[in-house]
Amino acid sequence: MNSSDKYQNYICDPLLIAEAAWGVDYLLESYPPHWLHQNKELIFEICKPAELDKEGDIKIKRFLENSCSECVSIPEIHQEFGNYKYLPNLEKDKTTHWHVNFSDPYLFGFAAGPAFAQDEIQVSEHPVLVSVGTAIERGDHGAKRLLRSTVEGSLASPMLLEGVPRFCTIDTEGIYGLLFRDAWESTIREKVTRLTPPTESKILALSAPQGTRGTKYSEDLIERIFRTAFSGFRAAVLNSGEVTVNTGFWGCGAFGNNRQLMTAIQLLAAGSAGVEKLVFWIPNSAFLAHFQVGLRIARELAGFETKNAVSDLAARGYTFAEGNGT
Repeated sequence: MNSSDKYQNYICDPLLIAEAAWGVDYLLESYPPHWLHQNKELIFEICKPAELDKEGDIKIKRFLENSCSECVSIPEIHQEFGNYKYLPNLEKDKTTHWHVNFSDPYLFGFAAGPAFAQDEIQVSEHPVLVSVGTAIERGDHGAKRLLRSTVEGSLASPMLLEGVPRFCTIDTEGIYGLLFRDAWESTIREKVTRLTPPTESKILALSAPQGTRGTKYSEDLIERIFRTAFSGFRAAVLNSGEVTVNTGFWGCGAFGNNRQLMTAIQLLAAGSAGVEKLVFWIPNSAFLAHFQVGLRIARELAGFETKNAVSDLAARGYTFAEGNGT
């Protein structure tokens, strides 16, 4: 895609099929989060502000995958260690920052329970997302095709959420994943810091495929993953113009996807979608090699026709790993 037209509509663009908006105070009063684990209740108790900004609105847009670009490319790439920081833009950074939610097809559907991986951590810091899920499911929006799902049939259906308040920061060291459910109250209190006032985030919800350990990625599946990532990233570009996308090892925890493959696909999809910059968050240095291999592959394939890039990725013989239970 030429830099001169990457913010213009073109034939591959995902289709906007539904949108809605609610006040933050309305959502929390009408659909208060119902937590299914005591540590999730505790986080909400710590971080919920006494008074909410009555002017704050959450806007949601649901898109439907259309097709993907003819050629692949890569954007400007940065790597960071740890979990999302949601840092304010530097003065010279004029892009709009979006943060990928590693979503289940059932949007925010498992955040209330004891799980504590990327999706659930993000929702714990932005608890009104639980309320959003409930409001959608109960039809409180009047948009016929606004469903609580990031897929529609065999097609990806990414969602953009703007104006989402972040009530707290959570230091996940020692409580990530399966460690969370048995963590002591005192530990949770040490790890959670309330934000006063809350900041606002833009969330891009995308669902990766699930697989069985040892199953090889077919060309069809790799193309579907690419189309999913492309559709979500392209939706953010259409919505905001110059964007920075924050992501990581999407779908590589409980869903068992291959880290190197998912890295390469996301980098190629982001460049093809017109993303200005992609920030890739790596849990710690032990995972750095996976990112580096994915980056090398993406650089090798940049400029290929999409179908040829997909064929090359499939020929590398990647397989699903065992989901890690998070």
